[in-house]
Amino acid sequence: MKLHTDTLTERDVHVALDDLPNVYAEVKAQGSRSRDHALDVYLTGNSPHRPNRNYDGDVYAATWDEWGIMLARLFYLDPSMTCRQYANAEDFHWQTGYRFRHLMPSEMHRAHKWEFHGMPGENYCECGAVKRWHVGQRTNISA
Repeated sequence: MKLHTDTLTERDVHVALDDLPNVYAEVKAQGSRSRDHALDVYLTGNSPHRPNRNYDGDVYAATWDEWGIMLARLFYLDPSMTCRQYANAEDFHWQTGYRFRHLMPSEMHRAHKWEFHGMPGENYCECGAVKRWHVGQRTNISA
């Protein structure tokens, strides 16, 4: 995920993961057309799925909750940060049903079971997590 920011550093990404067990980031600073710079972030973690990139050994992708906790912490530091999925902190929290405003690492799920419940642009998990998207609108803000 490429994060466009004026202030965040590679260290900020690593600090955001400090209390998440077995979650690791590979971060590379890059240029950005919309902000001072971008951080290209790859996470590995505790999901039951393999990551999109090839890794040696017994490596798994990060869960939706692991990504969410990290992003919430980074949006707290830079509310105007953007990425392909989220226009800013407000958009991130709306799309994730405000789940990551107070979610503790001990409350994370390894794999959500997303189901559609009749509302266009919303999926729900039995745990109460919500995943929303803008119906009929382009959300590719910074790519």
